[in-house]
Amino acid sequence: MPQVKGRSRRRAAEDGAAPSSRSSKATAQAVISHAGLVPLDYDWLVVAQNKNKEDKGIADRKRKAELEGGGKQEPKPKMSRTKQQPKPKVVRAKQQPKPKLSRAKQQAKPMMGRAKQQAKPKMGRAQAGKDICRGKQPRKGTAAGRKTRSTPPLVRLEDYSSPGIFDRAYIPNPAIPEDGVDPADTFSVVSYNILAECHRTKTDYSYTALEFLGLEYRHAQLMRELQYLDADIVCLQEVDPIYFENILLPAMQKLGYEGLVKKRTKYHMDEGEATFYKMDIFELETSEGVSLTEVIHKEIDAFILDPVVNTAAKEYTDRPDVVLITRLCCKATKKSVTVGNVHIVHSDVDISDVQCLQAVCAIKELLRVAGGEEAAYVLCGDFNGNPHSPVKRLVDEQELSVGHLQRLDMLKIGRGHGPGEEPAVTCFTDRTWILDYVFFSSQTLQAMGVLQVVDKDVIQQTGGLPSKSFPSDHLPLKANLALTM
Repeated sequence: MPQVKGRSRRRAAEDGAAPSSRSSKATAQAVISHAGLVPLDYDWLVVAQNKNKEDKGIADRKRKAELEGGGKQEPKPKMSRTKQQPKPKVVRAKQQPKPKLSRAKQQAKPMMGRAKQQAKPKMGRAQAGKDICRGKQPRKGTAAGRKTRSTPPLVRLEDYSSPGIFDRAYIPNPAIPEDGVDPADTFSVVSYNILAECHRTKTDYSYTALEFLGLEYRHAQLMRELQYLDADIVCLQEVDPIYFENILLPAMQKLGYEGLVKKRTKYHMDEGEATFYKMDIFELETSEGVSLTEVIHKEIDAFILDPVVNTAAKEYTDRPDVVLITRLCCKATKKSVTVGNVHIVHSDVDISDVQCLQAVCAIKELLRVAGGEEAAYVLCGDFNGNPHSPVKRLVDEQELSVGHLQRLDMLKIGRGHGPGEEPAVTCFTDRTWILDYVFFSSQTLQAMGVLQVVDKDVIQQTGGLPSKSFPSDHLPLKANLALTM
């Protein structure tokens, strides 16, 4: 995700370590360039070092100016012992003893029985935040607990302007007649980054009241949103495995879904991707959780490079990100569709080369599981890149040798948006972002329509996400697709 308030603290550990030496950086850059992708510019390291030196010099000069401008303070004259007047002695008055009360007059403190004592409610493992990514409210004095921005006035659900949160219009594709497609060949897909607790507790969301940040509250709002979306396939990012197992999966099963989860590979990243599908529509054929780092490292080994170069390239591309690939079979038509659920690496510095490598490897693995370019497949998730970023353009403009991916036409989403344009916002913290996308194979699938996202003006009224009515800092995308095979 691009740099936003709190994101650098929240996901600094995710960025991984770049090669330590200058030669390692150069050799890693050469490998990425040889792969035909945008090379990484390391100038930001030099700029950061110079900026630190500059700031230190300014601080030293400022302290020196304050000392010179303030003048020397004259020391207070010392008094000789003979001139020092002794401090007067304070005579304590005799304290009157407190009158003793007889036992009959002494009022005993009322004792409360066990029935009257209000015990703290005990939470089961399914509800306890400490059992779920150790999610606790930030303590006062911490970065997450301090209020760095004034909290905006809360807006009631009924006060939101049209389209409301649960009153969004379905926008059909005018190029496809509804009666020209068999309803059995259509299905809906949702992509949604739901904000993992392990990130939420380490990020500054001080613009939102704490009562709306707890996992229990956000889970209730999430389930309300997912029931409203009512998609046949749901792809979620930033899902904690314990939360998935104890809370989310049972709740989704009650709605008729089955699901799978794949955790990111680093031990400190207690989240990953989860894909759900309706059991009355699809049955599972196969599913694979793939480490994008392992796929990239296999590609690096294929170059047969110098050992030093090989090690440097692997260190630079070592990231925790994964792609969860699920191949489903429609029970009615016996046709298969393969869904890739991905969360591309985020960093506060430009690592577009790694993002592009991850996107290419995710598509390659998606095609492998799907069975080739002639199969029906969907790739969706949080790509951590705006519409003009290299990773988005790489997939969107088909600058790939594999697949025939086509951008999902958002079809006049929101007022004033024409066909083929992106939604106005998919993420909102200190500003609005467009980071989430849905792609599909143009040879075997076509877009029937999309669900209108909430107006950007409505989102901005919240002052920042998550909020009272939005459980995540991202917004969900929903599309209706149809098989053309």
